[in-house]
Amino acid sequence: MTRCAVLIPVYEPSEKFPELVRAIRREMSRNEIEVPILIVNDGCSSAADPLFAQVADLADVTIVRHALNLGKGAALKTGINAILTRRPAIDVIVTADGDGQHRACDIVRLLTPVVSGRADAALGSRFLHRRRDTRGLRRLSQALLAACLSTVTRRSVTDPTSGFWLFGPRALRVLSGHHPAGYAEPELLLFLSRNSLRVTEVPIRMRPRIAGRTSLTMPRTLLALARTALAFVVVPFRRLVEGQAHD
Repeated sequence: MTRCAVLIPVYEPSEKFPELVRAIRREMSRNEIEVPILIVNDGCSSAADPLFAQVADLADVTIVRHALNLGKGAALKTGINAILTRRPAIDVIVTADGDGQHRACDIVRLLTPVVSGRADAALGSRFLHRRRDTRGLRRLSQALLAACLSTVTRRSVTDPTSGFWLFGPRALRVLSGHHPAGYAEPELLLFLSRNSLRVTEVPIRMRPRIAGRTSLTMPRTLLALARTALAFVVVPFRRLVEGQAHD
């Protein structure tokens, strides 16, 4: 049986955050997916301590804290290493945002291509097989990112800023030491492609956000575009991670 863990990076949660974690546990149990949950407190202020205290009382939930806000990419790297250190038998790790939009029942969708050996990582896409609304600067910039990444990686990318991933064993070996920093989803796609890791998109549906606000604000969207533009130049010339053959 495939052994799975869930990783949630969090920065300044809302008062509904404990409700969110309970909902994840409840839904996963309903779908007969019993997994440990690891939460990375990415430098939240002390005002959030009572919320994390409520979550810490839940069964099989672990919290790791950064003293400072280091960004989502660093939080994910910390979480991956913490899970693999504490539970070396884990085969796959799901990463979900802390705003409650990702559905636990969709984890099964992400598991299928990785467990079957067709992919090293699965990305939950909001736009696969659906028409994308490109009205507004942020949505237009996401569409531009998707088009650029599709060209560079030579595979279709429809949702370059999705935070809903499932990483298999090969991807975890690479990402435990080399996960891109910052707001890293577009760079992550480039990095995985550079190291010949197979990524597939899986269609998912999103819930309305029940906790917090999106971390991908307009300034951060523009920053992601700038960082990705730089990565288009830099990543192809980076050394491969040891043991990864490049096509």
